[in-house]
Amino acid sequence: MKNKKLIYVDQLVHYISLDIVNAFAEEFDEVILLTGFIRQHERPLKENVKVVKLKKYERNSFRSRIWCWSVFTVQVWLRLLFLYKGAAVFFTTKPPLTQFYGLITRRRFAVQVLDVYPDILKLYNIGENNLVYRIWAFLNKVVFRRAIEVSTISIRMKNLVDEYTEGRGADIIRLWSGFGNVGRVERKNNEWAKKLGIQDKFVIQYAGNIGHAHNVEVMLEIAEKLKNDNEILFQIIGWGERFSVIENKIRQKNYPNVMMLPMQPIDVVNQSLSAANLSVILLEEKVADVSLPSKIYNLQNLGIPLLCFAPPSSELNTHLNEFKNGVRFLESEIDEIAGFILDCKNDPLSLEVFSQNSLLAAASFSHNNAKKFVEPFLQ
Repeated sequence: MKNKKLIYVDQLVHYISLDIVNAFAEEFDEVILLTGFIRQHERPLKENVKVVKLKKYERNSFRSRIWCWSVFTVQVWLRLLFLYKGAAVFFTTKPPLTQFYGLITRRRFAVQVLDVYPDILKLYNIGENNLVYRIWAFLNKVVFRRAIEVSTISIRMKNLVDEYTEGRGADIIRLWSGFGNVGRVERKNNEWAKKLGIQDKFVIQYAGNIGHAHNVEVMLEIAEKLKNDNEILFQIIGWGERFSVIENKIRQKNYPNVMMLPMQPIDVVNQSLSAANLSVILLEEKVADVSLPSKIYNLQNLGIPLLCFAPPSSELNTHLNEFKNGVRFLESEIDEIAGFILDCKNDPLSLEVFSQNSLLAAASFSHNNAKKFVEPFLQ
């Protein structure tokens, strides 16, 4: 291989990015990771990976997100222009702006599409007739045409990305769990659950980002419906621009069956996720076809049944239909959701079927898929 250096660009690095970076490190003499934050996990970075810390990702508001994306993008571009000349580049859409360096370079680069822009801007009422939307769509076509590979993570997202690949087509590379061989922590051995006093509760848990695309209020509506059942607890764990909004609503109504916690330290994440009897996945209708929550891979690896709120046309619903490891409802179906929760609580055997199906689903998503991102650079 003539090119022995690769630049990996990802502002918010978690286990999937770490596995891909390590896969590149096996084939390249030097890999430089440009990032704002790394959340470590059980598979650490290889020794020939150099980490360069840039602007950290900020979730507080849409404005702060645009600001940190822009600063990070400028920092990346300056380094690519003046410090890392000639090196191959792997861009993720975290943030979605850095890939536009492909407009001005002749070096080899690839793009991993994790969220489909500009389509996702519809969440903020920026539609196809908007000038920003149209310019972004045009620039996508130019960048994707120049890339040696464009990949995404699901069939529906591929269909959207293909609108910008001009007949070439994006590759689908499935994601995977970050827990490896670590299994679910049984409730009787779960020190995290014991510390919170929830070891005897039937826990419906949402853990993740609390932003504009996440209608966490639906959990409060269901909690209100089931408030007389002392065995059921709704647990909301997370971060994001609407964290304080949800926290204030819980405080104002003094829900007896709702517990809200900040993002948990990495060393207890396995225990915290294992405490759930049902794990909630929220997917806003406007972005249902342009985003597939990566958290499902960790939940499947732990054998946790999924309770999903998403439209029937979503990629998430396609996933559930294939693996039978959870159910999907519309957010408006409060009575039906409450009934399903009660059925699961009262029928442990049916819940165990979902759990076993989650474990079977996990077997289809291996971290060996990380090597597939490297292959185009070796050709």
